[in-house]
Amino acid sequence: MFRLKRARKNAWRAAWKRSKFPPRMPKIWYNSDMADSKKKRKKPKVMRFRQSLFWDVDPKTIKPKRHAVYIIERILDFGNDNEVRWMWYYYSHPLIAKVVKESRVLHARTRPLWTLLLAKP
Repeated sequence: MFRLKRARKNAWRAAWKRSKFPPRMPKIWYNSDMADSKKKRKKPKVMRFRQSLFWDVDPKTIKPKRHAVYIIERILDFGNDNEVRWMWYYYSHPLIAKVVKESRVLHARTRPLWTLLLAKP
């Protein structure tokens, strides 16, 4: 037992001497908002689209910025949870609301759901 403690202590000392700075300590926040304020939200990377979501075109040729309206319409109608989350963080909410309001392609049951979800409280 004593030798094990001594070995750990010696390993710690050796690691301390090798490093120029003290080891990084984990950051602890007492509020989850503090953790979020430290990080800037980055746009999520472009996701690989499913073939079943875009059955009429090759998903590899779709560009998220150029075909934004088309992608949003398909994800609102047929997207799964991950695709909806990606869309929610990748595109601006006013653009999504504009697509919901002006699209002729959305199904009759999809439009009221997204109108409620995008309504400001």
